[in-house]
Amino acid sequence: MSTDSLFTLPFETILRRTSQRTAYPGGGAASAMACASAASLVAMAARYTGDVAAHAVTDAESAIDQLHHLADEDEVGFTELMEAWAEHKDAPGRRERVAAAALRAAEVPLHICRLGAQIAAHAAWLATEGKRDLRGDAFAAAHLCLAAVLGSARLVELNAGQAADPAPVQEARAHVASTRDLVRRLDDAQPPPAG
Repeated sequence: MSTDSLFTLPFETILRRTSQRTAYPGGGAASAMACASAASLVAMAARYTGDVAAHAVTDAESAIDQLHHLADEDEVGFTELMEAWAEHKDAPGRRERVAAAALRAAEVPLHICRLGAQIAAHAAWLATEGKRDLRGDAFAAAHLCLAAVLGSARLVELNAGQAADPAPVQEARAHVASTRDLVRRLDDAQPPPAG
């Protein structure tokens, strides 16, 4: 397990570390980073929009703080799951330990799904109602949120599926559906590119 918090590392170091043949950082951490990038764009666009968007700034800053910790927690959860997988197939209680670890490993990506859906709603509002010069930044944030929600939801499905617990999967799919619908409506509202 790494000793440095992922979000405190230089971006190039994160990219190089992710590209190695290691289990972490992986899809969960990358989804957290995409969501945090979206949240930072939302905070910036909201600050330029003024007091009417103050709640978006608050939510975005809170999301960035949470995602910082979630990216690190993802490593802990997945390490526990790998340790459970590594047990001998016939070890007593292995199935139960794998199921419990898989359910814990689903918690971080599910939390990322929740944050992504929340930030996407702010981004969509800012892309249509925020300061005009920054609507493109908010539009980009909405799409980054969708990527984060989609990636995280898939991890929830893969992990929680091993625990035979449908609740996390159902919640993740609901976040996907709402975020996808929001971004689709945002896309449909955009004028065609000039040319």
